[in-house]
Amino acid sequence: MDDLLNKLNRKVEIEIENTVKPEEEIRFDEDTIDTEEVNKEPVEQKKAKQKPKRKNFFRGILDGTILTRDWVVRQMPFVLFMTALAIVYIANRFHAETLVRKSEKLKKEIKDLKAESITVASELMFSSNQTEVVKLVEENEIEISESKLPPIKIEIREKENNE
Repeated sequence: MDDLLNKLNRKVEIEIENTVKPEEEIRFDEDTIDTEEVNKEPVEQKKAKQKPKRKNFFRGILDGTILTRDWVVRQMPFVLFMTALAIVYIANRFHAETLVRKSEKLKKEIKDLKAESITVASELMFSSNQTEVVKLVEENEIEISESKLPPIKIEIREKENNE
């Protein structure tokens, strides 16, 4: 405890020498210094300093001087990296949504084309019936008539190679 008081007295004397004129002399007795007061004083000074710092912090944000502080400058690469990641994330999300929209559009188009394909195939089957072909020939006045004879089966005889 005495060691602490001696160190404190030395620090106070050094500060006094730097700030007080040599004609004035200030003495401290060990009995007059209370250790609780010494311990409380820096805490009170810190609290007093913190209040203006908050005001200065908001003022610094508004006038832009916060960007020149050392801790902000040290954190700038990290902030830029996080900003770049955010931009990449947004771009990736936008690209993914665009692909989903295109995919849905193409699925709808495929569904419509399948329906149209089925419709065209059924119309072709209907129009290629023999009765429909006859109707179309008569309507267009083409000089083709339907054969009255039944079809004949042609048989080809193979020569026997037993000779």
